[in-house]
Amino acid sequence: MSLIGVEEGINGFLEQFMLNKAASANLKLHLYTNNFTPAAGSVLANFTECADSGYSAVTLTGSSWTMGTDGGGNSQASYPQQSWTFNGSVTIYGYYVTDAASGKVCWAEKFSASLAFTAGQQLGLTLTITLS
Repeated sequence: MSLIGVEEGINGFLEQFMLNKAASANLKLHLYTNNFTPAAGSVLANFTECADSGYSAVTLTGSSWTMGTDGGGNSQASYPQQSWTFNGSVTIYGYYVTDAASGKVCWAEKFSASLAFTAGQQLGLTLTITLS
């Protein structure tokens, strides 16, 4: 599934990052456990955040993003891999990113297939956004 920009938070995101109207804001990366397909009109209440005791949302600091191109001339932003080790059985359907200040969803992505984990298993996720 493709990454979906969510109307609720994308305007603030664009103002802060693209128009430089504010200092570099922090975003939060969340995993969700409900079988939901994000759309432009999605809101935070549409996502069921992972409740496993080994999980917590991750703050994505602005200074850790790497900007560049994908080799084909398209702009690309990448964030270092984030990892979680689960303490129980959990199924992850995708992730969503919120503006840490407002709590609004900026973008989300449903994985092409759900990912089932048992205690002790890990998920590593690297965010890469390509604008073409």
